Amino acid sequence: MKSNGIDLELWGDVKEVVQQDPEEARVIVRTVHRWVGGFGIEGRSKEIESAGDITPRTFEFKTDWPEEAGGANRGPSPGEALLGALAGCVGLSYVASALNRGIEIDQLEIEIAGKADLGSVFAAGNAFPGLSEVDILVKVRSDAGDHILTELGEAATRTSTVFNSLASPVPIRLNVARVPDVQ
Repeated sequence: MKSNGIDLELWGDVKEVVQQDPEEARVIVRTVHRWVGGFGIEGRSKEIESAGDITPRTFEFKTDWPEEAGGANRGPSPGEALLGALAGCVGLSYVASALNRGIEIDQLEIEIAGKADLGSVFAAGNAFPGLSEVDILVKVRSDAGDHILTELGEAATRTSTVFNSLASPVPIRLNVARVPDVQ
């Protein structure tokens, strides 16, 4: 049986495993990215590690800037990719919250807008090199009441990994390693 397009038996099995052993829910996501010239970066999902098990991933994605900013327009800008990841994670968390409450969703759409000042990239002024604000609008069609739909949105903000990673300081370490010359 399915709800919101998700196999309820599988959902219940995974939920039970995680509730019995929260370590099962802790994952490491690994991706690899390479510069391809100009402002183009090509990346791929490498793997997800969970409880010592490795699941290979093979999805590819590109980021680039628009031609008007010196890029080749080969993919979304990194900011667009970040906002896309945020919208995707909020949407998945909204659906999971609905599943947990037995609520059917007929349609779900997320609109997102982020404001940023790119002055720091161009060494111009003292602009903050990050998003200054983000607005998310979740549009949903369901038989559930408005207050329930709002509660699902609140639950999505509490459970979305990407939302909370952006809303709270996350320790990020950057290391640089020289690539050896090819002889």
